[in-house]
Parts: sequence; C-alpha cells; structure tokens
Amino acid sequence: MALGDLTYRFCFETTKLSEHDQLVLVLGVPTRSYAAVLIAVGWMMKAFRPPKGVAEPDISTISSGSYVRLVTQDCILTGKLQRPKNDRVCVKGSQYLSERILAVTRIENNAPETKSNIPSIPTFGPFDEPSEDPKKMWAKYLSRPPEGLTIVGSKSRLKEELNSRISRAGSGDGSPCRISDILLTDTDFPEPICATHVLSPQDLQQSDDPYQSRTAILDGTSAVDVINAFTCPTIIAIVDRSLINENAAENLLERRDNGATRVNIEHEIGWTVLPGISAFAYRTQR
Repeated sequence: MALGDLTYRFCFETTKLSEHDQLVLVLGVPTRSYAAVLIAVGWMMKAFRPPKGVAEPDISTISSGSYVRLVTQDCILTGKLQRPKNDRVCVKGSQYLSERILAVTRIENNAPETKSNIPSIPTFGPFDEPSEDPKKMWAKYLSRPPEGLTIVGSKSRLKEELNSRISRAGSGDGSPCRISDILLTDTDFPEPICATHVLSPQDLQQSDDPYQSRTAILDGTSAVDVINAFTCPTIIAIVDRSLINENAAENLLERRDNGATRVNIEHEIGWTVLPGISAFAYRTQR
C-alpha cells in the first residue's frame, strides 16, 4: 500500500514528472499474490483528499434535471435529480429527505440510472483520522472517488484477491472492508459508480488505440506484454521473478535503456525496497 501512496505523490503531487513524462516502475517479486490490489488501495487512499477550504457540493444548490451521484444512509444512486417537494429529492424512482443526503456530486448528462448498497467503511487511511467523521468522509469518497486507475491481469485471479477483506492492524471498530469496495472496481459496481477498471491483456489487444488512464498496474508477464497500450503518466509492472519470460524482460529493459532517465526509488520516490524484492524505475517520454 505504501508504494501506491508514494507513487501517486511522486507523479501527481510533485513537479518531478513533467506533462509529457511517464514513470515506469518494475517490481520483481517472489510471488505476486495481492501485490497489485494492495498497491491500488494505497494509490486510491492517497488520491482521495477532499480539498481543504473548498465547499462541498450541496444538494440545495443542484437544480432539478441535473445528473448526480448521490449517497444516502444505505445506498449510492446515479441518475437524473428530481424535486417532487421542497424538502425531498428523487433519483431512480426513490425519494429522500434532503437532510438525509450524505454527499452528492454532479456527473455527466445522460448517465445511466444505477443503485448500489453502501460498502463497509475502511478502518484506515483518511477514514481513520480523529478529526473527521468516518461516515461522512466515506460518503464523500463514494460520491466523488478518485478515477483513472486500471489493473491489468488475469481477471479470475484478480477477482479472488479483490473479494478479500482488509482492515487496519489492531482496529477494534468496524468490520474488514472488501478490497473491491475500496477500489470500486467495475467487477462489482456498475458505471458510473465504479472508479477502477479491471482488464485482461486480451481486452487491450482488441484495440489499436491507447487506453485512457492515469495509472496502470500490470500484474504478471502477460500484462507486461501489453505495456505499449498505455500512454498514462504512471505504469507499475509486477512480475514473478521465477516466471518472467524473456520477451517481457527484454521489453522492460529496452524501454529503460532507450533514452530513459533512471529514477532512484528510495531517494526520489521515498520507498525502501523490501527484502526479497528487486525493483527499478525510470522516466521516459510518453
């Protein structure tokens, strides 16, 4: 998780990466189990930081007919906002008292009407800060989650890992939260509620156009084979050292040695490479 947090900060909160740069970070690990999804959780937690001093959208200021993502006590809804009465709003055929709306944000017009249950609140990250109400913070996250994260790999393997539950060590409050609920993956949430896209390498091979994303996490050598499908600012490639094939290795090394600038992971990104893991990173033109 720490690597996802630090990589997001390096790429999007500093000036170390220019508008036309791409950071490629390669991890060689003894086993890939949970590496991709936990890095993704760290990325999402870092990317979600409600701007301080900026007023949150208020349901009273959004006009009838606008398309919204709305969070209530028990569900997330998307669709066209209607106002049958002054103190009530209606989305997807359900009416709610305005005062019971926890968070709302405008979305693209003609977005589909959807409804999903509220997932369990995570017990870490910004939802564990003493100065914040966890329920309200979680509602803000669900109404306006970070976007632009893509995970590529075996969908069956990733889905099994995404269904696992995590919580803060020693946390006595709340129940463990599913990883897919934190990431709001399209494996479990419909558009436009979902925030993270999970793709197989085959999905990307079907198109010649670059896939639009902010960060791509490539899980395994088959995913690394489609690295050229991404022109996003950040690519994190995870490979089993014992299983890596020559084509994947040559592709990564060729990109690094073809005019790229090496990035010191510890000193520039701030992550200490753990025992048993090999890693290198470089900056290149995208």
